[in-house]
Amino acid sequence: MADLLSSLLEGLRGALRRERLPDPPPTGAVARGHPGVLEQLFAREQLGADPEPRAAVRPGLLSVIFRPEQLGADPAPAPRRRTNWIAFLTKPEQLDD
Repeated sequence: MADLLSSLLEGLRGALRRERLPDPPPTGAVARGHPGVLEQLFAREQLGADPEPRAAVRPGLLSVIFRPEQLGADPAPAPRRRTNWIAFLTKPEQLDD
């Protein structure tokens, strides 16, 4: 029983023990000379970021409902010619000979 208790305590201590992380590598800037001609010719081109597309400007619902109506530029059609419908009904029939 004593061995069981000591192994349990050892396992508990192992679970709660602090771990040490390795030291980070030195972060010194690597000095480079100017790029050569070939490196400049065949280097990747640095492109800028694309601009955000603008949102479509649409009028609101109320302005669509209550805005002035756009009328066409065509003139109004000529009024219909008035006919005497009684004369049309009572005129004699023309028969083909």
